Amino acid sequence: MSDRDALLAAIRARPAEDVPRLMFADWLDEHGTGTERESAAFIRDDVTHAARDASDPARLRWELIVKPRREREAWSRELFPRTDAAEPLLRRGFPWLVPVSADSFAGAESPVPAEAVEPVFSFTQPGLVRACGWPHFARAAGLLLRDYRLSQYDAEALARVPFAPGLRELDTGQHGIADAAAVVLIRSQFLERLERFRWGAPHTDGRVVARRFASARARCALTELALHADGIEPLLGECPLTRGVKALDLARSRFQHGALTARAATDLPNLTDLSLASIGLGAEARAAVLAMPLLSRLWRLVLAGNHFTATEVAALAEREDLSRLRALDLSRNAIGNAGAGALVRSPHLAGLLVLDLSFCMVGDEGIEALLESPLCETLVLLTLHGSPASAEAKAALSARMGDRIRL
Repeated sequence: MSDRDALLAAIRARPAEDVPRLMFADWLDEHGTGTERESAAFIRDDVTHAARDASDPARLRWELIVKPRREREAWSRELFPRTDAAEPLLRRGFPWLVPVSADSFAGAESPVPAEAVEPVFSFTQPGLVRACGWPHFARAAGLLLRDYRLSQYDAEALARVPFAPGLRELDTGQHGIADAAAVVLIRSQFLERLERFRWGAPHTDGRVVARRFASARARCALTELALHADGIEPLLGECPLTRGVKALDLARSRFQHGALTARAATDLPNLTDLSLASIGLGAEARAAVLAMPLLSRLWRLVLAGNHFTATEVAALAEREDLSRLRALDLSRNAIGNAGAGALVRSPHLAGLLVLDLSFCMVGDEGIEALLESPLCETLVLLTLHGSPASAEAKAALSARMGDRIRL
């Protein structure tokens, strides 16, 4: 085994640790080409920023502005041809998303690049059952199912293989999980080691599967949970599966808002990141969401596409307990200049670092309020796509904010 292979093997053996990755970067500096030395510099930067708190300004700037730009540089295109522009190319310095099919695992040679130290296999067609039978599959740290539903047979295959408990990430894409598959996963305690779980199938009735998952009594390591289905109330209350979740994404789901507002403060004690994008909130539900005590614990809140009004946003801006909030997404809510002005003038939102007001009808008056606000200097990123403001107002904002503004 070469020194390079040994270093990569060490990273695979201890994927959560930074030291093996930094040792590989040092080796690239000493023995690599110019392109590989640029990769080494990126590894150090990515590892350093990933170790920071999620709401740290330096990490936010890295992840939102600098990292995407660096991933498009020549060295990156040469070493790691992009396969999915919708996802970050690298995680902690190394490629991670690997498109595969069942046939990919049939050959003697592994379909996984050596540099993919924590590969998430992206399946675009059925074949998980066959793939589970091949030794190359043992390297998987996660699964992404693009265009088909996780079946009972898929779940049974995952439950049988000895390395399945090593999977820390499961994304069911847009088609979700069959009820029988949920039963198998729960009985096999497959969910116990998952850290990230995305259950798809937006706008479908997920009550049966939600009740199955809510019945799981085993301890769980989940920290990130995305539920994109209807009827998910059983998972929003007292549920071992969700209790440790820090980031909860309920975008495009339909559920009784009381299930979240009444119990989230006590039954989701670690929650600091909440997405409620496009969940069809009525006026009463919007008022209940804006009054949730839970909001005082959040560093990130997404309320995009829910018909919030300028008056409602002004009420949010008047809350005195939002000092922890660092990222706020109100895109696709027609709050206009009045709503934008209330936000950027609020002393209670002075800690915001990321603000998305895209397609919010923010014109010249709203931009003038932004230019007069301290947020113009402290925001890491402001997004104003779809603004009807004049070219002059946009130019003035661009001149002040540079690469921190997206118009």
